[in-house]
Amino acid sequence: MRHLIGVLGTFALLASLSFEATAATVVGCGVVAANAVVSGAGSAPRTFELRDIGAIGGRFSVPETMPLPTLGSYICGQFDQGAPFSRLVALLHPGDPGYTARAGILPSTTTAHSQTDMFGAPSTGMVGGPAATPAAAGCGRPLVGGLSACPGTVNVGATIVLEGAGCSAPGSTSVKLSFDRADGSGGVGLADITADASGRFHATFVVPAQLDPLQQHGGGPTTPGTYLFSSHPPYCTAEVTVAPGTLPSTSTALDLEPSSSSVVIGLAALGLAVALLISALRFFGSARRGRSAF
Repeated sequence: MRHLIGVLGTFALLASLSFEATAATVVGCGVVAANAVVSGAGSAPRTFELRDIGAIGGRFSVPETMPLPTLGSYICGQFDQGAPFSRLVALLHPGDPGYTARAGILPSTTTAHSQTDMFGAPSTGMVGGPAATPAAAGCGRPLVGGLSACPGTVNVGATIVLEGAGCSAPGSTSVKLSFDRADGSGGVGLADITADASGRFHATFVVPAQLDPLQQHGGGPTTPGTYLFSSHPPYCTAEVTVAPGTLPSTSTALDLEPSSSSVVIGLAALGLAVALLISALRFFGSARRGRSAF
């Protein structure tokens, strides 16, 4: 009898563990963002934040066997819940059970660029975030919220004008932005920007030649590609493109190689100075002789 009770208890325990494992795996969909935690327990290589994922808590890790998602892309996946971050188990494709298409929350009359998720499914707008403001001509593509970055295509050394509203944490006028490669392999943090009472702000940013590592990997030269301005918390995101080449320096170099005209002018000035000196010496000499005659 005791043996039977033990067997039944073992089956009950296994069933409980199986249920807990199943319950700990959830489906989440959202927009990939860089992990804002850069040190400590919440930081590790290959970790990201997923906006509007609800149950899995915000941060997730990607195993080495899976490709890294692109920052700003929309994904759906199965996640094993855990702390300090969940783990991506499998990506879901459009048509898979549990895949939720990205909600179009921009007005249907907008002429903003259409967006795609990492599998190429068309979409406009972001799940769970504020509607992106349509891009102005020549500016970068807004992905979330009211952040504009102009111009949208730049070289290293160029100045980008940033304007926006509603990008700071509730109750705060301090706007925290970062400039990151879209693949999360490097970026830099911007100095805090102070918004006005309505939450609006204006700032400029010079595209750096070097990027800092993110989560102890990446960094290095600012290479051509797609980059994201993201707010922390992630209320606003805008996309820009860094083109090949470096903006020419605006400083004026000294011309150390004299031209023929400058040589002629210099010799003429020297000749004039010598003539004036000789005339002055003659004048003083004659004046001295005149005084000795008296």
